[in-house]
Amino acid sequence: MDFTPISPNQAAAINVDSGTIRPSGRLKIARLLWLLAIPALWWALRAVPYQQIAAVLTNLRVWQITALVAINLGVIAIFSLRWWILVGALGGGLPFFRAVGYHLAGFGVSY
Repeated sequence: MDFTPISPNQAAAINVDSGTIRPSGRLKIARLLWLLAIPALWWALRAVPYQQIAAVLTNLRVWQITALVAINLGVIAIFSLRWWILVGALGGGLPFFRAVGYHLAGFGVSY
């Protein structure tokens, strides 16, 4: 196997065959993972007791729901703020709300 570096032009030409662009191996794996996500989502949601969840939520008052949402947003903001400060200290110029999105995406993947 040859591990010599190639130029960006050579890299772009690798997947080109007669004017058509074939997906790379990484793209094929990503598509396969998205296809596997659909049955995994069905499997996870098939045992959810929707009637019980609806009953609990209808018993909550508006201020209780507002408090739960505010506490959750605060926790997400604090966790993301810590990560955003670390990234900024390392020289990354990342906007805070984008850091929140990345943090939530990373949490979702690791979960």
